[in-house]
Amino acid sequence: HRLRIDQWLLLALRGFALLRAPFALAAATDWGEPWWQAVRPGAAQTIAAGTRTHHVIVLDGSLSMTARTADGDTRFDRARGQVERLVRGGSPGDAFTVLFLAGSPQAVVPGPSHAADKVLREIEKLRPTHAAADGAAVLPLVADALARSPRGIPRRQVTIFTDVQRSGWAAALPRPDAAPPEAWTAILK
Repeated sequence: HRLRIDQWLLLALRGFALLRAPFALAAATDWGEPWWQAVRPGAAQTIAAGTRTHHVIVLDGSLSMTARTADGDTRFDRARGQVERLVRGGSPGDAFTVLFLAGSPQAVVPGPSHAADKVLREIEKLRPTHAAADGAAVLPLVADALARSPRGIPRRQVTIFTDVQRSGWAAALPRPDAAPPEAWTAILK
């Protein structure tokens, strides 16, 4: 009689083991959420599953960025705040390269850097200059930063924070009657 109970118990355990996989799969679906709320009520749990991104950030530090906005901040302060929000809002695993555009552009964070706190400290140190922006000069640095993106980061995003003064960006824009500059070709490939 004891052998029979052991066999039934073993059958029940095997059946439970087989049902665990479908229940685990149902936990990850939208249609399974009402059932899970009935079994275990509470707030729905989500997992951030964003794609890792290499953010190439260009911050304009030219003289025109020192102009004050209606609220009293400079354009540069406003742009730097937006850069900081972008870095803080990044997903785990994101990487950052920061290029500063003032006179001759420079890589402040050559990157790609995964240390968001260090990137934020470098951004905080930046100050606008009295130089003019040269958008055409920063494009090769952007292309180089994109070329150095690791394979483990499948997505690349270039974000430019500027007031788009015509004198600083006219030479960087492709002309309709000419082939695009090499830097644009490298960036868009």
